[in-house]
Amino acid sequence: MKIYYVNSQGEKLDLITYPYLMLTDTDLFDYTWNNTTKGTVRPRISSFSRSMVTKKFSIRVKGTSEENYRYNIEYLTSFFDADVSKMSPGRLYVDSYYLDCYVYASSKPNKYLEVLNTTVDFNLISPDGSWKTSNIFHYGTRQDKIDGNTGQSATNMLDYPYDYIYDYTNSITYRSINNDGYADSDFEIIIYGKCENPIISIGDWNYGVNDVELLTGEKLVINSVNKKVYKVKNNGDIINLFNNRFRDFYAFKKIPVGINVVGWNGAYSFDVELFENRSEPKWT
Repeated sequence: MKIYYVNSQGEKLDLITYPYLMLTDTDLFDYTWNNTTKGTVRPRISSFSRSMVTKKFSIRVKGTSEENYRYNIEYLTSFFDADVSKMSPGRLYVDSYYLDCYVYASSKPNKYLEVLNTTVDFNLISPDGSWKTSNIFHYGTRQDKIDGNTGQSATNMLDYPYDYIYDYTNSITYRSINNDGYADSDFEIIIYGKCENPIISIGDWNYGVNDVELLTGEKLVINSVNKKVYKVKNNGDIINLFNNRFRDFYAFKKIPVGINVVGWNGAYSFDVELFENRSEPKWT
């Protein structure tokens, strides 16, 4: 198991390697959902939510000398405080899962300076208390070269109750995407130019834009978490394309659980990143 913290400056701190050791006595993996009810005569649960979750954990800090020990304990405090001072959360990682958080408080024993090791207790606060991870799926020319796959026609494969931008009597490239979580996933789709008006079907839904041209090297980003659609130009400029989103389908509908067919016209490459949120990390 790997346990480490990445602060808002992108610096990584291993928490299970000398001189730091996170102890197992923690409530990091406990959770509670808050519920909202409706009705008085026959009350019923209408929703669940979770916000501003606090957790506790402890780290054993050691040093080879008193000077080295003091440096290690001061460095640990500075590492966490960087996020608080910048008002930008860090990430506590357990293997591939992370918790967005601030480490905002610590407590120490009365005698902790004139020693070579001690246990420091910390408190963190997370906006939603969710452990997150993501999986990236690659499609198009670049991945076809890796897989040795040139794509297939979807004419006899796709039969949906919706009308699609594509004419499926023509040759359409298709693949699949597997959301192996237990809930529909937020996503980020990145489409790489050169192309015009790219549309991608995932399951029974379409994602894309109208009246947009991407030059070679440019990319289009659709992010369901931030509800943003934008183009990144070759010089780094960002162009807001929210008003160009494909309106026949809700632009930010989450990707359903399970295996979904992915279809597009094969003229460009794109990536789909699925974001998974869990109440505790997946242990297998």
